[in-house]
Amino acid sequence: MDEEKENEDPNDLGLPFFPNNPTSTRYYPLYICLKDPNPNRPARVLAKYIFYRKKGQEVVGCMGKGEPWYGDSVYLVAHPPTRCAVLMTTMQLDMFHPDNSWTYAIDEALQWLDQPRLTVEVSCLRDGLVKTKQVKKQLADLQGQEQLLSCTLFTVDMEVNRVQRRMEQVQALEQITNAHVAYTLVHTATKDRMPLTPHIGGLVECPLL
Repeated sequence: MDEEKENEDPNDLGLPFFPNNPTSTRYYPLYICLKDPNPNRPARVLAKYIFYRKKGQEVVGCMGKGEPWYGDSVYLVAHPPTRCAVLMTTMQLDMFHPDNSWTYAIDEALQWLDQPRLTVEVSCLRDGLVKTKQVKKQLADLQGQEQLLSCTLFTVDMEVNRVQRRMEQVQALEQITNAHVAYTLVHTATKDRMPLTPHIGGLVECPLL
């Protein structure tokens, strides 16, 4: 027991952190840039302790207790590529959708593989498939609404055209224009003057009746 305590790293933060061992399947190449690097040493160092969060899509690491934390997105990178890429069909991509019947089997396989970066890519793919389905549904709803509005607009335009033709047959605009001109002339000629007329050098003068 005493030997285990002596072998423990005093800088170990404990859970949720774990040692970022390159030989581990949970290893991630998260590098921390040094503030004042030594010219004779690398300008960045590998994070000594890390943990994954946000469904494994982000990795956080530091150098030990009291040291600042650094985060980065998790990606599945194969460099240099060791195998030829195998293209996936649309049907195969749909297998990763959370509502697909293959979800349980895929999760079991990922748990057995224990590769965090591969698990993260599957998680990102699932999020993208869910969003794609939501956007497609919204587009379908908009297209349906557009068709309904187009039919409504056609009906309204037909009614407006019918009214326009009836008004043109009876020369409605000419009648309204002539009536407006005649009313304006008569109204201006018969308009009463001011009941009280200003008088030069004095008070307001009352008009004679």
